[in-house]
Amino acid sequence: MEVVQEANQKYRLIADYYMRPQVQALIEKRTSELTAAALPARGAAVANDYFPGYVSTVLVAGYLWIGGSSVVKGDLQIGAFLATINAVKEIGDSFKDIFQSCLDVGKAIGPVAKITELLNLTTSLKGMKRINRTRRSMTKELRQPETLAELRRKAGTRFGSDAMPIKLQNVCFDYEGPHKKVIDDVNLEVNQGKLIAVVGPRRGGKSTFMKLLGHVLFPTEGSYFVPSYLRILHVSEDPVLLDRSLWSNLAIGRDYWRSAPNETERILRICTRIGLSRALVKQLEESKERFLAGEDDANDVRWQVPLSNSDTVLIHLARAFIYNPEVLVMNRPTTRLPESTSRLVIDLIQEFVKNKGTELPASDLWRRRPRTAFVSFVRLQGVKAADVVWKVDKKGVEVVEKADVSEDLIR
Repeated sequence: MEVVQEANQKYRLIADYYMRPQVQALIEKRTSELTAAALPARGAAVANDYFPGYVSTVLVAGYLWIGGSSVVKGDLQIGAFLATINAVKEIGDSFKDIFQSCLDVGKAIGPVAKITELLNLTTSLKGMKRINRTRRSMTKELRQPETLAELRRKAGTRFGSDAMPIKLQNVCFDYEGPHKKVIDDVNLEVNQGKLIAVVGPRRGGKSTFMKLLGHVLFPTEGSYFVPSYLRILHVSEDPVLLDRSLWSNLAIGRDYWRSAPNETERILRICTRIGLSRALVKQLEESKERFLAGEDDANDVRWQVPLSNSDTVLIHLARAFIYNPEVLVMNRPTTRLPESTSRLVIDLIQEFVKNKGTELPASDLWRRRPRTAFVSFVRLQGVKAADVVWKVDKKGVEVVEKADVSEDLIR
C-alpha cells in the first residue's frame, strides 16, 4: 500500500523521469514479499474458518457417546437418536456455509466496485501513442539523406539530426467544458541547443503551455514536434521527493549510467554548485561508497526530517541536471529560492545548454547531442540569460525581445 500510495501521489515525477518499469518492478517485489508474509495469517484464517466445523464434530461425537448410552439402556429410541444427530450436523454445516458466503460477498462488494471504477478511468496512453507516432513519422521524414545534408549545410553542424528544429504547428489546447480554450493556434519554431525563456501575465496560460512543452498535456489540435530520439523532462514548480534515501532520489537515471564512480562524483559536484546544504553534501560523500557497493538503504528517509524548504527545492532541481535530458522543461524553478541561490540555478541552466549537459567534460562536447531548455523564469536575470523569449497570453504565443519583458510578465 505504501508503494501504491506513493506512486499515486507522486505520479507526475514518476512519469516525467520514465520510472514506470522500476515502480512496477518494485510493486511486484513487494507483492511477493506480502504473499510470503501473509501465509501464516492465511493459515490461521483457514483454521478459524473450520473451527465451527470442529465444534460441530465434537458436539456430535459427545452426543454419540451420551445418546448411544441412552439407546443401549433403552431410554431413547434409535430412530430419534439418528434423526437428532443428522439434524444437528446439517444445521451446523448449513449455517456455517451461509454465514461464510455472506461475509465473502460483503467483503468483495467494495473492492470490486473500486476496481471497476479505476479500470474505466481515462488514460493518457492514447494521447502518448498519438504524439509518439507523429514524432516518429516526422523524424523519419527529416532523416532522409537529402534533408539531413541540407540541415547540415544551413546549420553548419556536424550531424544533420542535431539541426532538426523543435516545432509547434497550429497547436491548440482546451480543457473540457465551454469556454475552456487556453492555447489557440500556436505556430513557433526553435533550433535545438537554445535556452528559451517563457514569460507571460498571470492566468494567461503560461503553466498550461509549459505542460504542453513537457508532454504532461497533449494538444487537442495541431502537433508539437520534438525529434523522437530526444528525451523530454518536465520539472514541476512544486518539489517532489520520493520516500527513499538521498542517493536514490538523486540517482533516478542510474539504469543509463556507463561509469557509476564518475556519475557519483558528478552528482556531488552538481549538488555542491547548486547550493545544497553542507550537511547533505557531507552525507552524500560519507555514503557514496555504500551506494556504489549496493549497501545503501534505499528505504531510509530519516534524512528528510530536518530538511529545509530550500534544500527540498534544490534536490528537486539537481535531480533534473543529473538526469541530463535532451529537452528540459522547467516551470518556475526558482520561485521558492533566494536571489543568491537563484543565480546559481540560472548558471547551471546556462551551462546545461552551452555545454550540452551540466558538469560534463568539455573533451566530449562534440559527441553529445544539443541540450534545449524551456524555462519559465520568475526573475529578469533569468530572461536576460536566455537565447529566445516566448510570451504567452490570452492572445497567443509569440516571440518577443528581451528588452520588452517587464516584471509583470514573469511574476
